[in-house]
Amino acid sequence: MMKKLLGLLFSVLILLCSCNSNVVPQIDISEKYYYMPTTVTFDNGSRGDTLARFNVENGRITTLCPDPLCDHSTECPFFGVVNYTVDGDIIWFQRYMIDDNIDYICQYDIASGKLRTLAKYEDDGYSYAFKFGYLWKYFSHNDPTANDLSVRISLSEENFDDPEKIDPSKIPFAQVGDIYYYAVRGAYNSPATEVRAMYTDLTDDWRVADGVFSMNFTYYNGYVYYIEKETLMRVSVDEEITGVPVNTKESVKADVGAFFFSNDMLFYLQNEGAEVEVIGWDEYLEEEVKNTYGGKIWRANPDGSKAKVFTETDGYVISKSMLSNAQVGSRLVVRYGCWKEKQRDGATFKAWRAAEGGLLVVNLDDGTYEAYSVFDE
Repeated sequence: MMKKLLGLLFSVLILLCSCNSNVVPQIDISEKYYYMPTTVTFDNGSRGDTLARFNVENGRITTLCPDPLCDHSTECPFFGVVNYTVDGDIIWFQRYMIDDNIDYICQYDIASGKLRTLAKYEDDGYSYAFKFGYLWKYFSHNDPTANDLSVRISLSEENFDDPEKIDPSKIPFAQVGDIYYYAVRGAYNSPATEVRAMYTDLTDDWRVADGVFSMNFTYYNGYVYYIEKETLMRVSVDEEITGVPVNTKESVKADVGAFFFSNDMLFYLQNEGAEVEVIGWDEYLEEEVKNTYGGKIWRANPDGSKAKVFTETDGYVISKSMLSNAQVGSRLVVRYGCWKEKQRDGATFKAWRAAEGGLLVVNLDDGTYEAYSVFDE
């Protein structure tokens, strides 16, 4: 009888921790995890598209869902994550469920294990993004000055029932004070292929940053940095007064593929140019595959001076998209590529996958690194 009672108690405890509960067990929140939505095979043998966490200290990847019985399919509260942001102990994320055509906006408190669904939106053509302390709900137009109004919702105030209506129909790439920077393609009668940098205080007052052409911007220490035709540029801004450019643009580094700042230093990928190594032929796309950045990460002062190779890997082909939520404490998480098979019309082709080989964990103090093959073959 005692064994039966213990078995029943264990079953009840498992059910209380199941995915259908709004409270899931507390997990370690120390600064050692890189979060990513991905399809992986977990320790219990299950597979799923879910929000996962990668331990930068030992390379172990686990689902954020701690339920040992969950298969991380559609019933899992972390399944279908397409957007997320991590703010201290809080993770905000968007789940899109194809079956019911609904976007769910959720909040997960890592410290307490509490999971909340804050809003549900029927798929109505809007896109969503978490940025600068807000959830942005917007139409995906090239021209953010179009007439379709968008909204933004403060993540701290959670004003989902009364969102703030704003004019831009895209999300900004950088913020300086009350000024937001946007990348606009084909706006103000410019060619459809031309990207213009614009800035606004979210009123009707739109201004063009003359001579600035880019799709991505980063604000750092008084400058807006951006890549224009593989050259890293920067524009000085007057943060205290208006946050708008006050000086002409200047070149920082040529042949740059991606960049970020840490510890008052600039880290970047640099095109190898004529020395670039050809590593094979992509049969699916019918093109050469090159190790464009030579498996190296460079470091320099923010103005580009005193540049040197910081990390030189053993031939890894580093993905250009390495810089999305990439820093975890004193480590940088970098994706690298690999060869995989791809099907078309019943035939199998050798194809290059730029970010599916695994993860490199680079120590930002000394440049050493470890490589982990964490993705499914």
